Amino acid sequence: MPFGDFSGSGFCGNAAAVGQLRRLIASGGMNRAVLLAGPRGVGKTTLAILAGLALNCQAPPAPGDFCGHCPSCAQLDPAWRDLPGMIAAALAFREQQAKTRAKDAAPLVLAVHPRISIYPPDGDFLTLPQARLLSERLQGKTAAGEFTTVILPGFDQARWMVQNALLKTLEEPPPRTCLLPLARNPMELLPTVRSRALQVSLGPVPEAELVAWLERQPLEPPVGGWKVIARLAQGSPGLAVSEDWAAYRELREQALALLAAGLNPGDPRSLFELTARLFPPGRAGKEKLESLTEILYSLLQDILYVTAGRAAAIRNWDCRAELAALASRLSPRHLSRAIAEADQMAAAAQRNAQRGLALEAWALRLSRGSSAAWA
Repeated sequence: MPFGDFSGSGFCGNAAAVGQLRRLIASGGMNRAVLLAGPRGVGKTTLAILAGLALNCQAPPAPGDFCGHCPSCAQLDPAWRDLPGMIAAALAFREQQAKTRAKDAAPLVLAVHPRISIYPPDGDFLTLPQARLLSERLQGKTAAGEFTTVILPGFDQARWMVQNALLKTLEEPPPRTCLLPLARNPMELLPTVRSRALQVSLGPVPEAELVAWLERQPLEPPVGGWKVIARLAQGSPGLAVSEDWAAYRELREQALALLAAGLNPGDPRSLFELTARLFPPGRAGKEKLESLTEILYSLLQDILYVTAGRAAAIRNWDCRAELAALASRLSPRHLSRAIAEADQMAAAAQRNAQRGLALEAWALRLSRGSSAAWA
């Protein structure tokens, strides 16, 4: 079963990265740390799990491949396709079992296969108790003919003391063990970590390839068709099939309204009413502000593309009319200042700042900018 078999593994794109892993598996070169690097949703976790299957497959149809049917492949938990659900269930179970210091008493780990374990961030980061548990478990002997695969999602977000705690394990994994740290930005990792891992890079999937893959999935075509979703997902198969695009469009409408309100310096009331609806008093809204800021970035970038005459690069293809109307009211310099202010708002989202106030401050500066304050 080739990794890219649409009806089998469902892996999409990045043939070069898949080929590199298959060659390593076939040559016996996976007893090491292999860093899978790439943007959100391009398939890092999926590819790591499929590599773990191939390492243990008892009837590979080709070198470095897996069959999907042998006794080993059949042990893959079907729930692996819903890792957020598995994480939620594991956390709920832990809360029932460990009432105090739960992260220390029961570090988060998922077993999607007897020989494939995933250590997702326990909260915002991979924790030191998880790192210690990983090291302890790898001390046991691997049965003959079996290969242990350990997957570390979001390893670039792990604190440096956690990365340091795993340096020795990354440098010299136990026999028949592969460690697969995953990272969106490998430059966030300690240099000592990068030097101990072979990096395999994944990139966004070309739009035509992503559309073809989406059309083969057992999913109802969305409003506007798969091409619109592929453009919104920016080459990310995982994002294309997991994002709540109805909720995305609703939040995008609010972002567009926010931009329009910010460009209306004569009447700030609509701006205040909008931010009050977005962030009611007493609700933190950190994740919502992060999502809104990301959408604002994409809209501002698209406005730059409209201004530059690069319509083919527009991400939010289904709201081109609104983008054109906004582009007529924003100069390139004004846009660059708006993006710089969005950076400050994104930083506020990471702190315990009042999200509604941060949003209002950004929009009010946008309003002053439309009156030539940024001209």
